[in-house]
Amino acid sequence: MKRRYHSICIDANNLFWRAFCVNTKNALVKKSDVKFHIYIGAIELALKRIKEIIKTYAYKDTILYFLFDNPESKINIRKILSEGEYKHPRSEKRVTRQFYNTINIFVEVLKCYSDNFRIVAIDQLEADDLTYPLVQKIKPAEDNFVLFISADMDWSRNIDDYCHWFNWVTIYDIKEFKQKYGFSPVGNAVQLYKAIHGDNVDNIKNVVPYLPKEILLDIVTRFTSIDDLFSNLWKQDYPKKWKIKIKEVEREIKINYQLADFLIVDGDIEEYIISSKEDLKILKFWYDLLEIPDDPRMLTERKDFFTRKKISRI
Repeated sequence: MKRRYHSICIDANNLFWRAFCVNTKNALVKKSDVKFHIYIGAIELALKRIKEIIKTYAYKDTILYFLFDNPESKINIRKILSEGEYKHPRSEKRVTRQFYNTINIFVEVLKCYSDNFRIVAIDQLEADDLTYPLVQKIKPAEDNFVLFISADMDWSRNIDDYCHWFNWVTIYDIKEFKQKYGFSPVGNAVQLYKAIHGDNVDNIKNVVPYLPKEILLDIVTRFTSIDDLFSNLWKQDYPKKWKIKIKEVEREIKINYQLADFLIVDGDIEEYIISSKEDLKILKFWYDLLEIPDDPRMLTERKDFFTRKKISRI
């Protein structure tokens, strides 16, 4: 039996990007109208995915938080850290402005979709930066489990006894994460792992290629921070050649460590949370405009006495 959660935090850009990629593939196969099937169709697919999440993992009163980052977010800050060499996936894929305009429409649809939806976004911050302060606000406990949904491994850093991570394939608690990756996500282990091993999602380079897995896992398990690693590196019984290789790229590892770090949210996260309000008239306007089939809520089960046809609530 699948566990249900009282709070679900979704990487909304990641959700939409996945829907966009599926629609791109479908449009190429069917040779359909690109504008509809790639951009507008992505909204419909994303909404379907949200319904699946609610049906599978939510209670009736579960709150869904949609965490967004803007087109640039902290990319410029990361470029400064890496002296302009950092390339974010969004830059390399050369996503069009229309993609981001469609995300803005997606946000407007979510705002009128359900009273249980919350929109969270802060200029210059990525969605993963918002996860830690948000979980502090939610305050998960034995009777209030939280599910974080994203393909980005950064989101796994929130895993604890009451917070789980769903990477769209598997739901991980601490035990299952350790079985999969070989170390605990608690503390700075994930950040250390990404600093050395890299991360394709964030386009962070693996700066110690072919480093034996047992050494990598020992590092992320043994040391509490990047400074702790380099202060004690020569005391370890790792083969000398690997200690030299790690030391040779100390600067690159430290840059990666900063790139993988969360940026601090100024002020109370509550200031940046927008509560959605179900409004079926506005929702129907968007559905009609986007040519999305009506949501079942737009029709009532009450039937006209004479025609016996369903009466639209709108």
